[in-house]
Parts: sequence; C-alpha cells; structure tokens
Amino acid sequence: MARLKLPSLWPHTVCAATLVLFPLITRAQLLWEKQLPFGVPDLHGVVADLSMALVAALVVLALSRLSRIAAAVAALAWVLLTFANYEHVHTFDAAVSTTLAKYLLDPTFFEGSALHATHPVLLAFALLGAIGPWVRRPKATPSRQVLGVAGGLAVVLLGVAIAWPVRAQHVAWRQSHFMLLAARSQLAAVVRAEPLGPSSPAVDALFRADLSGQPRFELPGKKRNVLLIFLESFPAAAIPRLAAHQGLKSEASAPKLDAFAQRAVVFDNFIAQQRQTNRGEYSVLCGDMPRQSSRQSRMTEYVQQGGTRTCLPKILRDAGYATVYLQAAPTAFMFKDQFMSQIGFERVLGTEFFTSSYARNRWGVDDRAFFEQAHGLITQLHQGEKPWFATLLTVGTHHPFLVPGGFRATGTPWARSVAYVDEALTVMLQKLEAEGVLDDTVVLVTGDESNGTLTGDDITRGVTQNWVPLLAFLPEKDLRGQIIDEPFMQSDLALSLLDYLGLADRREQLVGRSLFRTYSQRRPLYFANIHSNRLWAITPDNVLSGCNEHLEDCSSYRVDPVHPFNPRREELDWNRQRLADWSAVVARTDTVLQGSGGARTIALIPPGAVKVQDRSRPGQVIFAGQYLDVPKDTVIDVSFEVEARTDGLLSLTHDLWAPGHTFYSPALSVLGDGHRARVSYSYRFEELSKQVEIRLFSRPVQGNHHELLIHDAKMVLHPPSSATGEVGVQHPKVEIDRASPTRPQHFSTADFSHARCVTGGAQLRLRGCANGVLVFGPWAGAPKGSQVKARVELSLVGGEGDFQIEIATALGKNRLPGEHAHLQEGASAVLEASTIVTEETELIEARLVSSKQRGTDAIVRSMTLDIFPASPPHQAVLPGTAALAPQ
Repeated sequence: MARLKLPSLWPHTVCAATLVLFPLITRAQLLWEKQLPFGVPDLHGVVADLSMALVAALVVLALSRLSRIAAAVAALAWVLLTFANYEHVHTFDAAVSTTLAKYLLDPTFFEGSALHATHPVLLAFALLGAIGPWVRRPKATPSRQVLGVAGGLAVVLLGVAIAWPVRAQHVAWRQSHFMLLAARSQLAAVVRAEPLGPSSPAVDALFRADLSGQPRFELPGKKRNVLLIFLESFPAAAIPRLAAHQGLKSEASAPKLDAFAQRAVVFDNFIAQQRQTNRGEYSVLCGDMPRQSSRQSRMTEYVQQGGTRTCLPKILRDAGYATVYLQAAPTAFMFKDQFMSQIGFERVLGTEFFTSSYARNRWGVDDRAFFEQAHGLITQLHQGEKPWFATLLTVGTHHPFLVPGGFRATGTPWARSVAYVDEALTVMLQKLEAEGVLDDTVVLVTGDESNGTLTGDDITRGVTQNWVPLLAFLPEKDLRGQIIDEPFMQSDLALSLLDYLGLADRREQLVGRSLFRTYSQRRPLYFANIHSNRLWAITPDNVLSGCNEHLEDCSSYRVDPVHPFNPRREELDWNRQRLADWSAVVARTDTVLQGSGGARTIALIPPGAVKVQDRSRPGQVIFAGQYLDVPKDTVIDVSFEVEARTDGLLSLTHDLWAPGHTFYSPALSVLGDGHRARVSYSYRFEELSKQVEIRLFSRPVQGNHHELLIHDAKMVLHPPSSATGEVGVQHPKVEIDRASPTRPQHFSTADFSHARCVTGGAQLRLRGCANGVLVFGPWAGAPKGSQVKARVELSLVGGEGDFQIEIATALGKNRLPGEHAHLQEGASAVLEASTIVTEETELIEARLVSSKQRGTDAIVRSMTLDIFPASPPHQAVLPGTAALAPQ
C-alpha cells in the first residue's frame, strides 16, 4: 500500500498553534483565578486575542521563509510579552502597557521575572512550542495560499475587535488585547478634546487646608510621639471588619491586626489617591494631591527640581521632633534617600539597617525581621529627650511576596504575605502597648497603595485598588472602638496630625481636611490608578464615576453614601458635565512643582558602605528607580566612584536606561578588595524620554563578605536651553583602579559556580564541560608585577585522555600553558602553571583542557588560583614561571 507523502510542515504548525493558543490559555487562567464567569466582555477579549495572535503567527511564518532564527526570535518575543501581560493582570488587574511590556525585552527584567513566574511550567511549555520547532531547518515552508487565508481571517477578526466598543463597566483587559488597548490609548492622547468649560469652586477648595469642621473630641493640642506605618500594597479589604462593612470578601486576611484594632479609631473609607508607593508616600508626607495622570511622580520631581514645598517631617522637626524614616528596601530606589532627607527626616534608613532576616530578596528583608528591628529603633527614640516622628515602610506584601518557607499559613503567595505581616505587625504593636509606648504615641497604620479585593465584579475590583485601611491608635482610651464612615484621603493625613498636635498654624502649604473633625458639607473625592490608566471620582451626591486617563470611556453609578465600595450599586446615564471639574483637578495636579530652576545636581546615592548580598543577576540594586521624564535636548552628567571591600570578587553593571532602550552601558569589570571603579559621561537626549533610570547593580562573584564603598555618585541635570554638543554620549570615561594587593589572594573551586559542568560539592566532573574545558574563573584582576599560580588535582575514573592546565586572560584570548599529563582510568595527577604579570591584567582564569579523549570521565578534586603581590626587586620569583603579557 502506497504511503501518502505530505510536506513536513510540523514545525510551522506547532509554533503557530502555540502562538495562537497561549493568549487564550492565559486569559482562561486569569478568569479562573479571579473567579470571573465567562461573559460577553470575555468573548470580545477572545476575538481580540485571536486577531492579534494570528497576526503574530503570520509574522513568524513569513519570517521562517527567510530565516528560522528570525522566526524563533519573533516567536520568543510574542510568548514573553503575552506572559508579561498575564503576570501584570494577575498582580495589578490591568493589562500591561506597551511601555511596561518593553521591560520583558530587557535581559535583567526578564531574568528577574522568570525567577518569580506564577506558572513557570506553563511558560516553559509555551517557550518550547514557540522556539523548539526552529532548532532545525524545516524541510518545507507554508505556501502563499495558506498565509493568505490566515491573513484574511486575521484582518476580519481584527476589524471586529476594533469596531467592538470597549465598555466602561468592565475592566479593559477582559475586552481586548493589550496591544490594541495601547494603540487606542496612544491615539486618544493625540486627539484634541472638546473644551469643557469652567470648573466649580469645589475644585479650588480641594487645594486648600480646611479646618472648618467641628472636632470629634477634645484635641490634645500638645506634642505626642507619632509612628506612621505604611504596609506595602495593603488593601482595606484585608481587614475582615472593614470588608464586612462594605459587603466584600478578600482572599487575603489580617484577623490579628483587626482584633488589635479594637483599641483604635478605624476609618472605614480611607482612599489612596494613586497606585504607586512613591505617589502614596508623597501624598501623605507632603499633604498634597499626587498627579492624577501617569506622568512622572511628584516625589521624583521634588528631587529633580529642588522642591520648596514644606512637608510634614520638616514641620515636626522644626517643632522639636526627632524624625526618622525606615524602609526595608534600598533607599536609593525612587530617590527615597534624597527626598526623605529634603522633606525633613534627620535619619533615612533602608536595607543596610537590617543585620538579620528570616528571608531576604533584592528589595529587602521579610516583615517579621523588619518589625523586630524597627521595635529596637522605636525603643531608642522613646528613651530620648525629644518627641519623635518615625515612618516605616514594609516590603513583604509587594510582588514577589517575601515570606520564609517555613511559615505555616496556606493560600496564594499574596494571601500568605498578608498573613505574615498580620502576625509580625501585631506582635510589635502588642510589645509597644506592654512597654507603655502607646500611652503617649499616635500610631497610624495604613497602606501606601492597595491591591484591592482581586476578586468580584470589575468595578469593585477597580475601585478597591484605591481603598486602604487607616487604623489610628490614640492615647485617648475613651475613643477606642470608634468607626468613622466619613471618607478621607491620603493627602488629609499631614494636616490632620498638625491639627491633633496643636501645630495647625504651620499648615501653610498643606491641603485637605482633618480626620479628627466632622464636616457638614461633603466634598468631591478624586483618585487614580496608573496601572489601569483609570480615574475615579465620588461626588457629594453619592455618584461614583470612572473614566480612562483621557477622560473617555466613562460610566457612573449611584453608591451607598456610607459604604461606597459596596458592590451593590445602580448604573446611571453618563453626564458629560462632570468632566469640567475633573479635567481641572487633573490639570492642577499636573502642574510642575516650584523649584530652584537651572542646572540641578542630584546625588544618586549618599556616600557610605552598602552591603552586597544578592547573587542573582544582575545583582543587588545600588541605585536605580529615578523614573525621570527627560525633555528633548536635556543633558545629564553622570559620575560615580565606588570601591570594593570584599574577601572575594564583586561584579558591577551600569546603564543609562529607559523601558525598551539602553542609552549607554559601559563595560565594567569585576573588582577585588580595594579596587575602584570610576565612571563619568554626559548624555544629550534626542527626544522626550520617559521613565529614565540611572542604574548600578553589584553582585558577589566569589567570597562571603562584601561591601561596596560609595565615594561619590551624582548626576547633574542641565535644562534644554543650555544644551551643547552632539546628541548621545559625550566624554565617556571608565577607569578601573586595581591597587596592588597587600596580601595574597586565594581562590578555590569550593565556593565557585561551574555552570557548564556537573557539580558535586567541591568536586567537579569534567564530563559535561563545553569542549572538554573546565574554566575556573575567578576573573580577577592582577596589577603589573603580580605572581599568579594555578593548580589542579584530578583523577580519571573512566577512559583515557590528555590534560593540561593553563592560565588565561581576557576570557581565554591570551593563554599560558602549564603542566600536562596523559592519564588512563584510575590514574591521578597534580598539574600546575605559574606566571608573572608584566602588564596590568583583567579577567584572569585557570583552565583545565582535556583532549584526545576516549570515554573520559574525570573528577577534579580541587582547583585553585593564587595571586601574590608584586615581588620586591631582591625577591626571587616562583620557580619555573614565565611572563604573561595580555595582548
């Protein structure tokens, strides 16, 4: 019987099926995780996914006719961007923007994301299906007719997806593909909107301090200690009592904190006005409304412009308070170190403050370790002569949710992180109560932003992402157990504390109302979510409205005046007249903060020592996260000098970067003990660039104890009017100063990673090494005159072969052969090589080379490399050495 032969199109079929199905699978996974029934909005989303997936598959198949490598790269990009969107929706309930999606094209972000992927197996299968078919060249290519039919179907589906309107009643990610949403947003940004008319006096009132209300109780009007605790991304729905009041359920719960809050005044409707840490902290500490748009945060702008606004910490410091800011994460990120110092904190402490932890990642220590060591700091403050103001910020409830492996709670990583901070914070508060600290201290527990309920209908999930708890533990014991239904916002907190402490006469630049007063007239409340590009408003007539950032796709609902986050709401017809006030609020918050003007020098990180512990690539954040919006023709001068203090080696990675684009990334080498790196350059920007970061990472390569000593790290921002020179990098200068070591340096395989070889403790099997070469770093540097010696001890447990040890530099480009031996099964050998370095040398490594193998299976018992200081003129050199001068 004759066999029917068909062209072998299986690689194209497998790849195309993967590209088309993966968005649908991730969409189904999200609906299941968020307990959302499949409805009309999701059908819209499926059509959009299919249309874009077919376009992606067509691009890949068309590229395969030219180059299978190009097809594989395109398929890889599609899978990674799709998975990035899944992770973003999973965490933030919003589609990833094209700006954020570009992060996945950055190797640093990709590695960090992959390490914390929610479903790594799903991602692995998608990558296998997308890339695997292109390992070998296909024997056939799809015909033009096949591509034409698929293209026609894609065009039809794309037309339907675009023509199908996105309804404001449902979150956008359910109704469309993230690329279509991004394109739609970009189009809306360039379309000129119709004029909306003048705003009402209610807008002006939002930007003034209002103490016209009647005090809820007799305000003490005297100095009390103040402890302000920000719980990272902590939603009010996690407090069972608050969730019950609004008729909500949350997958994460903090019952212990809720029980302890029976001693507190609880604010039922406290609103975070944006959804990002630096925006929430700015709003609370400076008593100001944050930007309602996704433009650069005011915290960054404050540092960049040299802000002159007088914020709460400075007001309290001038009133005689000791002021301290403590967070778990590195303070250089988001300019926290400089911002907090500029607004009045005398001490600004970050991850370097914590000497111990139960778990740690690059963003800081776990919450139990945080509160245990914060308790010691509070005790010291309380024993001082001054009243004090301390602000704390945790990190454990931020993705990827830092919880020690042995913690007994169950549930999702997010739910476990909430349970962990619930226990840790409650223990600290109980200690403070037992020690009498709460007798003269105001303790405010809130969230910098909110993760929302994560389940429920779309509007509820959206609006609760701006609902945070506020638990006020006051010394007045007769106030315990009160619940305040009147809504307040983060920007009210600074004014409220001054009102409570009798310092309201210093409120000149603060806005808002006092939480400790009751007001007869309600005011409109405006808040925003930069992740979903959504704006929200609750007006005095109990109407909740939502629009996108361009004040389009709007909807309105009648809500409960006491419980506005309750999912029982009545949909109303949209009234465009509401946009006049709303537009005015957005415009007012978008104004540039008053600053000193001219060129501005900003420290990237203060001088001092930073402990380096994170061994994952690219390493620990030394400074980053400035998120600058840089106008066209702006010039940034960057310079820093750092020194390694280590018993091994530290690597450095630096770049001037924005999502999707690396402006400049000089090559830096590893540093040994006492080695310094000096980098300086200028960069002139060709066009407006957003979210620009100046980043430095450091990673231990070898050894156990590491510090990076910061001698200087700064940038100078020159306004566009003063720009000179060419666009791009100007005057780049990179210096690596390798002072001669004062003692021998010894490196061993025992504490070094050999990724390409099968490892077993300190012993390494040569089998599995690429090309029969075992490379033993340590990629150290050696000054001129240094003496280098390599030694290897190995045994042959199978076959036979020739072996030789070498000393090499420049990643194997320059090699000096040492001793060699021919070994048979059962034999052992010790091979050595040594040299004197005649010029300063980088990236020294020892290499064991195996050749003429027959079934070779060798075990390396030990492998070492020693670097000795330069010999005095009268000292004899090592016997049998030869000179190694790098090319």
